[in-house]
Amino acid sequence: MNNTPTPKQIVSPCIGNCKLIDNACIGCKRTLIQITNWRSMSSQQRDQIISELNKKRSLAPLQTSAP
Repeated sequence: MNNTPTPKQIVSPCIGNCKLIDNACIGCKRTLIQITNWRSMSSQQRDQIISELNKKRSLAPLQTSAP
């Protein structure tokens, strides 16, 4: 089975480290609205969010939740 995304299929940026602080996930950096609406967004909208997230990740280190 081939799990490689097609050009129109953008995989969720969720990394499974889900905790909202200041209305943004500490793992993937998406806002609650972006997370909620992800499945109904167009490929172009998702691609724009991924681009913005990549910029955010390069500026801020990954945060982890306390044990």
